[in-house]
Amino acid sequence: MTSFDNIQQLWNEQNDSTAPASPLEKLIELAEKNTRKIKARQYGTIAILGVSILLFVWYIATFTGVGVSWFHTGLLLMLLSLLLRLAIECQSVVSLARMDIRTDSKNYTKRMTGYYKSRKRVHYTVTPFILAAYTTGFLLLLPVFKKSFATGFFLYIVISGGCFLVVFTFFMFKLLKKEIEMLKHLQEIDL
Repeated sequence: MTSFDNIQQLWNEQNDSTAPASPLEKLIELAEKNTRKIKARQYGTIAILGVSILLFVWYIATFTGVGVSWFHTGLLLMLLSLLLRLAIECQSVVSLARMDIRTDSKNYTKRMTGYYKSRKRVHYTVTPFILAAYTTGFLLLLPVFKKSFATGFFLYIVISGGCFLVVFTFFMFKLLKKEIEMLKHLQEIDL
């Protein structure tokens, strides 16, 4: 039995007047704990994106200024892709915060299913675009970096940037898989 099945069983017991109140409280605590974990993960993502955006803005203001070149286009693509992802994560946090954990299980399951469906749409449509824009922006920076930095440091930038993109893509696919599994499980419940 999965943990969600346990939650479902406890939730269904809330309508049984002979069931003790403590399983319901346990269920609510468990739902609140899981929601807090989801929110904490999203807040962590928002913090990382926010710091990255601030560093980009600082770098542009300090070292490059505003201009029209492939380098500046690359910086703009990277910055806009981070801003779009930040907006998506903020919208997800707001959407999750609007859900009432203390509602009946059918409505809560319906709202969580909707939440995960929207996340799935974002992962399948917007995330590949964001990743492509960020990668294109990074590639547009490389010719300037090659001219500006020593060969060793340039190789470091290429290798670390490539590793970052691979690791980021891996974690995005892992997150996507986990969210799709949760969506499938919620859809199987069919209250």
